[in-house]
Amino acid sequence: MSNYIEQMLAISVRIALMGDTNRKYCLGAVAKRLDGALVYAYNGRPLNVHAPSHAEFRLSKKLDSSNTVFVSRVNRNTGVIALARPCRACQIALKSKKVEKVIYSISESEYGVMYL
Repeated sequence: MSNYIEQMLAISVRIALMGDTNRKYCLGAVAKRLDGALVYAYNGRPLNVHAPSHAEFRLSKKLDSSNTVFVSRVNRNTGVIALARPCRACQIALKSKKVEKVIYSISESEYGVMYL
């Protein structure tokens, strides 16, 4: 993994764990806006399983435009990194903000790249 990708995915893991839910798995998303600001979001309430509660969808509301979004899924109890591929609704929300690429966790040592 490149150093920058590792750093951004590590940030997204820390963001995932910021959520105040009792979920076993937590998701965090992070991106850098055009003005240089780092914006982030984590999953919403566990009772709402629809896209508006997903970290990626919530992040899209904070983006002006970004080339790349980083998403991680982590087990709150063990810290194990898991697959965080965005759902179709989140892909559409990110694409509407002109996001070109999503880098998402697969495991501790792997990540995937999705071009929108």
